[in-house]
Amino acid sequence: MREYIHNSPSQFRTYWLKLVFTGKAIMYKTVRTEEELLETVSNTPGAISFIRIDKEDKRVKTLEVVE
Repeated sequence: MREYIHNSPSQFRTYWLKLVFTGKAIMYKTVRTEEELLETVSNTPGAISFIRIDKEDKRVKTLEVVE
C-alpha cells in the first residue's frame, strides 16, 4: 500500500480514523480475502479499493495506476 498512498497501513488507519471521528468520512470495511474484497466492492455503490492487476474481475471497473 505504501507505494500508492505513501503511508504505512497503520499511518493510513490513523489518518482515516481521524476523519471518521471528526465526521468527515465513514469507516471503511475490512475483508480477509481478495474474493471477499471483489464481492464487497461490486456490491457497494461508490466503493474503491486496491487489488493486484492479475486479479482483475469483470464485476468491478479497474483503473491501472502507473508511475
